Amino acid sequence: MSFRFDTRISYLYSFSLFDPSDTAPEEEKVRRVRQALTRAFPLCLPDDDPSVGEDPIFRDLNIVQGFLHGGGVPFPSRRFLIRDLGLTFEKVPMEETAVLFSLFPEFNAGQLIFSFKADGVDTDQLIYLRQIFGGLAPFRAKDGRAYSLNQWFRAVTDTLGVPVDDPDTAYLVEVKDVRPGLTADQLLEQESQRLYGMMTGDEGWQFVPKAMADERLSNYWGSRDFVRIVVFGNNGLLLNLNRTDLARDYLARQDQFGGWAYGGANDYFRVDSDLAGLCHGILHAQEMVLVIKTIAGRILNRQQFYQKHPAGGLGAAIQRTRLFRRELIVTLDRVENLGIMEIGELEQLMLNSQKITPLIDSIKYLLELLEGELDLLYQQSTNRLVNILTVAGLLISGLSFLFSFF
Repeated sequence: MSFRFDTRISYLYSFSLFDPSDTAPEEEKVRRVRQALTRAFPLCLPDDDPSVGEDPIFRDLNIVQGFLHGGGVPFPSRRFLIRDLGLTFEKVPMEETAVLFSLFPEFNAGQLIFSFKADGVDTDQLIYLRQIFGGLAPFRAKDGRAYSLNQWFRAVTDTLGVPVDDPDTAYLVEVKDVRPGLTADQLLEQESQRLYGMMTGDEGWQFVPKAMADERLSNYWGSRDFVRIVVFGNNGLLLNLNRTDLARDYLARQDQFGGWAYGGANDYFRVDSDLAGLCHGILHAQEMVLVIKTIAGRILNRQQFYQKHPAGGLGAAIQRTRLFRRELIVTLDRVENLGIMEIGELEQLMLNSQKITPLIDSIKYLLELLEGELDLLYQQSTNRLVNILTVAGLLISGLSFLFSFF
């Protein structure tokens, strides 16, 4: 059977920002990033610009955040919509809907989302659009420049003037409509191999055992009959079939209830955003998980740096070990609190898929090792001091003995 899909696609990069030794206040870091982006991209729209209410992406972001989080999220963010590129992909009809830079100054982390619209595409086209993530396929800007997505990522982040390290990636395809029409559960049950191929970029999906495809799609969440989010590793598939009869009936119910209780349905129920994953809190959950992964990965990568660049002298080694131990404790506090503050079924699903728990366990194990190393360094320092004092005592005794003859 031939299928056609209307989709929104997000290619997401998450990374560390700023040198660890940069102790500038958060406001200063935000100011620097804002200045760099608006200088490099004159059409860049910061989230505190007076005209953000007129922009459909920011309008939808504010509606969704206000409804799902009461105006707040687990950690503060600053967002910048880069409207200068206008990227298109020529091999498959696909056009940019948003290039969104998000800064999380409290955690020295950033995320860059390239979001696109691809409607009326078939299975093979969607598989190809997954495969090009990280490859050399060119995305053309409206000024004629054509770079791969990784090159566009660097073209944006290089303008910041600060280190951008430990990049991690995630992929999300949101299906808004499918022809012929099936419900979300029917798609998962009848077309699991096809969906698996679309999500992971496996062009051989027809030859994958259905039991294996079912297993890959078994990690899913959905709070409505027309919504399912499936995650596998750093891949996500959102079935947000908001153009079906089920979705229309649901909206009618919200109009009925909202009109009776609140004088009208909340605008959230009418959001049909071109930013992939915004509806139903998928994007915010994905952001939370990737921030946790970024700061956990950063601390483990710093340990590798320390191993390759040992500190000079015992005193310097003790000082650096103490500072790194303190950083480990702060990192554990941050990542575990982030997980607790907004944890739910969706976030837990993504945490498990991204294998965050083993990362946190690695930090705890590293902390144990580091505490043992610190004890050893202190013991060495004490032994050295005892040896110095012993030698000094012997010298003083010897000198006293010699002076007794004069």
